[in-house]
Amino acid sequence: MPSDYTVKRTGAFWEADVSLGREKIATVGKGGGVKFLVRMNDGGKGFLLDPRVNGAIKPFSITAYEGQNVEGKIVLKIRNNLFSHKGNMYIMKTVPEGRLAKDHALGKKYICRLVNFPFNNPDDVDVHTSERLARHRGIKVGEMSGLGIIGHKVQLDEELADIGVPLSVASYLIYAAG
Repeated sequence: MPSDYTVKRTGAFWEADVSLGREKIATVGKGGGVKFLVRMNDGGKGFLLDPRVNGAIKPFSITAYEGQNVEGKIVLKIRNNLFSHKGNMYIMKTVPEGRLAKDHALGKKYICRLVNFPFNNPDDVDVHTSERLARHRGIKVGEMSGLGIIGHKVQLDEELADIGVPLSVASYLIYAAG
């Protein structure tokens, strides 16, 4: 059963509410420097999101730490639209197998699990493969749509449910903060 997250801007782009279905579950706020804090409404640890991946700020990249500082466990690392989770590689903003490229231009961005991809870690992907990422298609496991002002919506399949909050906020910060 898919999980439906909505991240909606409430002030500056770094200020947002996160909802799961109709229930508000977290808030996003400014952390120190270029970092963002996700505070869970249920008193959970929350997350710190940092646009630095391996020490450098890169487009379409972000690191999510469990807790409120960079000493926490890394729960999600998106590098050049790629991330790994439970031994699988995923790509954001791609066209799934069986869909036409024009579907991608209609405002939806898809999250796909890559099958037979030669890498298990985004840090290991070579430059040649990175340049050809747009050609890789996979099995759709989620989709994103909308701007943060009107509500950035993220629908995730069950296999990504345990990273749903940091993944939804990361996609909001990468694609929809405007």
